[in-house]
Amino acid sequence: MKKIKDREKYKRYQLKCKIREEKKKIRKRKKKLKNYTRKQKVKLKCPAKFSIFENSEETLKFFIKVRKYINKKSLFIDMSNVDYLTLETILYSNALLFHNDYNIMQNKKNFKPIKKGLPRNEKIKELILNSGLFKRTEPNKDIFQIKRGEQSDPEVAGNIIDFTLEKMDGKQSSTSKRVYEALVEMMSNTVEHAFKGEKKSSKWHLMACHDKDTNCVKFSFLDTGIGIPASINTKFKEKMTKLLRKNDAKLMYSALQGEFRTQTKKRYRGKGLPSIYKNAKEGSISNLKIISNYGYINCENEELKNFKIKFSGTLYNWDFIYKNE
Repeated sequence: MKKIKDREKYKRYQLKCKIREEKKKIRKRKKKLKNYTRKQKVKLKCPAKFSIFENSEETLKFFIKVRKYINKKSLFIDMSNVDYLTLETILYSNALLFHNDYNIMQNKKNFKPIKKGLPRNEKIKELILNSGLFKRTEPNKDIFQIKRGEQSDPEVAGNIIDFTLEKMDGKQSSTSKRVYEALVEMMSNTVEHAFKGEKKSSKWHLMACHDKDTNCVKFSFLDTGIGIPASINTKFKEKMTKLLRKNDAKLMYSALQGEFRTQTKKRYRGKGLPSIYKNAKEGSISNLKIISNYGYINCENEELKNFKIKFSGTLYNWDFIYKNE
């Protein structure tokens, strides 16, 4: 009887050893997996002044990092420290992170969800939540949520003009009609100049917000195409200097002046930019700023700059000020 008991005891001991070994293996696998996921996690902190136009270098560098790491297993974008945020940055973030307008992800199966740490600043947090950046958004009468498309959409252009006039207690005027026509033209340009016939889609994104403090409506328009400098006709000397990234701003300025430089070589094309610029010069719209490729223009003070960092596409910002006519 004693031997049988010893055997049973030994069997129980062997079973305990096996269980212990299995637990060790499970712990090792978990540790290995944890270390692997840690390596894959990337946390990016937004600049405190998160603005493409007002803090260009730092903000564009941040977006370069986003594009670099967007295919990682987990990308955490921390916006908690943001205390200044502009409309065009929200618009560009929407196009870059959620709508793949820049062909970042070659395989959609590799797309991983992106977590976002919302700003501690309540005003900025509210702006983000109401902008249409997220799928679940809260309604806000002072914000014309992000709209996007691949073709000219007169209905959206009309809706944003109606929104503007409603917020400013205004009526249809020659100014609002010109801004409407310019918007339709800018939407059309997205299609006309999209990647020079390559099989890449380009889209436009549009957003507006009523600023009660200044009593104006802020507009932001993004064209994810090849950019103004690449889409206009250039002379040989200009092409050479463009290779050195020296004159993108001048090329953009010439397009604003209405010089015949459109790639389509049709006289009825290329009226969008001159129309917007004319409104800026007449005072119907103010604070017109444009960034495209390496060039930047502030039409308020005729400031021209060339950046070292390339901005893919074209971004416009302006304020609409209603005047009785």
